[in-house]
Amino acid sequence: MAGIYTDVDRLILDRWDEVSDLLAAREELQDRIAETIEAAGQKLERALEPRGYLVESQAKDGEFHVYRSSWNDRRRGPSVYFTLGAFCPRGYRKVVEPHPYLWLMTETLANFRVKDEERRSLAAAIRRALGAAAESWDHEDCYDDAPVGRSLTRIGNRQRAENISSPSRLYDFALAELEAAFEIAAIVERCVEKHLAR
Repeated sequence: MAGIYTDVDRLILDRWDEVSDLLAAREELQDRIAETIEAAGQKLERALEPRGYLVESQAKDGEFHVYRSSWNDRRRGPSVYFTLGAFCPRGYRKVVEPHPYLWLMTETLANFRVKDEERRSLAAAIRRALGAAAESWDHEDCYDDAPVGRSLTRIGNRQRAENISSPSRLYDFALAELEAAFEIAAIVERCVEKHLAR
């Protein structure tokens, strides 16, 4: 039975108290990270409102949802939105992705009674309308409710930890990455309006 434990298991067993203290500290840190996300999100809201965008901070998921105010319905919420996510290091709450991502999400069109088949049609229309730009938004994980997206593969765990080290750093990172979404927002809006008018 001596071979049950690995070397890592033995290290943890030998330092059980320290490991337990580290795990408790990590839990407390996650609460402070959530506060950082909220603070950066508020700063992002103030900066983007004059440009016609609304921001929702999703601290538990480590995401920002961003959409044009014209896409928002008071009762039903946004018709579509961009998600900038996984900007926290892997292991922060639900974050499992190896890199941050920027995605267009369309599942909220269900609130506007847009059926699955119409959302598939919209996804194809958006990709066609983007033309050559669609190539940089064509991630292998794209699907009907996330028709275009990109993984920010140049950003690893170390940089993610640096990005969340302060609300200002996270704000700077988010604002810079969201510019790519803003470049295609008009095309997305035209396609969505056309489908909602049917």
